[in-house]
Amino acid sequence: DATRALPADAPIMIVLHTVTGSGRESWHFTREMGRMGWRSCVFNRVGNGMPLKTPRFNVMGEVDDTKLQVAAVQAKYPN
Repeated sequence: DATRALPADAPIMIVLHTVTGSGRESWHFTREMGRMGWRSCVFNRVGNGMPLKTPRFNVMGEVDDTKLQVAAVQAKYPN
């Protein structure tokens, strides 16, 4: 895994896929980011490729979900 060797303060690219896309379609992009010295992650939206567990759904993504995801990335890589 190319990102394991990156320094703790390597920049991070967060990918928000389009309405018709998915995280699975972004693997080639995230792999290239690792080769360029960036960490990357893809935020999947509620209901994208998985069953809904709550009645909340928004085609463009739920803001509260994105905030939680960003907080998780910040907790893992605080620098």
